[in-house]
Amino acid sequence: MHRNRGKRTVILSYGLGTHSTAAAVNLIENEKARDFDLDQLILLTAMTGDEWKSSKMLVEAHVLPILRANSIRYVQVARCGARQADGIRVLSDTREPHELHIEGVYKLSDELKRAGTVPTVCGTRRCSLKFKGWVLNQWIEQRLGKENIRQIIGFHADEGYRVEREQRYYSGVGLPNEHPLIQWGWNDETCFNFLRARFGVAWKKSCCSFCVFSNGKPEVIERFREEPEAAAEAIVLERTALALNPRMTLYSRRSVEELIEEDGNLAALEIANETLSRSEWKLMRVQRLRTSKGVAHRRTQELVKGTQEEMALRLEELSAQMNLPLSFEGGMPRIYLMRPRVDSALPIAEEILVVVPATVESKSRKNFMRLWHEHVTQKALFREAT
Repeated sequence: MHRNRGKRTVILSYGLGTHSTAAAVNLIENEKARDFDLDQLILLTAMTGDEWKSSKMLVEAHVLPILRANSIRYVQVARCGARQADGIRVLSDTREPHELHIEGVYKLSDELKRAGTVPTVCGTRRCSLKFKGWVLNQWIEQRLGKENIRQIIGFHADEGYRVEREQRYYSGVGLPNEHPLIQWGWNDETCFNFLRARFGVAWKKSCCSFCVFSNGKPEVIERFREEPEAAAEAIVLERTALALNPRMTLYSRRSVEELIEEDGNLAALEIANETLSRSEWKLMRVQRLRTSKGVAHRRTQELVKGTQEEMALRLEELSAQMNLPLSFEGGMPRIYLMRPRVDSALPIAEEILVVVPATVESKSRKNFMRLWHEHVTQKALFREAT
């Protein structure tokens, strides 16, 4: 195969999973599979801070030795904060990598706990764009410039739809991304079998341990059994989200805690309970306004802070004072100050007082109260909790 193509730097976006690992190993070890020299190649990984430990073990045991033996440059980067102005941090940049820095810097799970939510299921995969795509692009633009590189993505042969979607967003700056797995005709099974033959292990998918797209599949529940700390983190995220919205389970059709409990994973439940028992808690006011289908606005306001028991007692006192019943939807005590009828038409407003972990921050859009007052004055749409 013709070499060098102008000696551009070749960036392989390395996600640690089956597909990008198969692409990386074959490109490095099979000279006929590539049209560049290995000194042109950089593997680049964005760390979300919530990767499975088993992925770290696999990569450190099998991939990093190959990178060291071939003097391949490996760069690990991470997002530094919620705002783009916070920038990125280089965790490692070396041709002698020995460690995977999966802890990252600013963790996706921390952001979710502050917001009191779980990742949303939508076509754009916002969490991936924010914690991976944007981070990778920042490093490339700051260090190399998009126009000076070739970029390899590990989409496999059955993911042509992802290439089509990628092409719709192509800016025209630099070369289009390359997809060697598709060129080779390698699908998910081919990649898995290639790695099993090469390393003698069953390579596991790479993702955040609480990824909503895993949807509680048997292999995920098995990994939770092997890594109870990861399972406990998923439980804490879900309990926090359910406190603010009792409909917000981690998976669209099932609660992750229910699945873990059904599996008999007592270690995970104990870790989650212990984590929350040591945490500070808040009593919060939560106002939610849905103005149209798929469009919701929310305001969270801290009222008082203390232990979980203190906050639960304070809520009981308010229940008695306001003559409003306590509810335990979502597993957390709450009082509905305003609750929509089941058959309410849009716009729909809801207001509660609820006990939540203190990680949740007070937050509101600038125009929320204006929208709230505009719609809540239409009292015919709502009824107070009885």
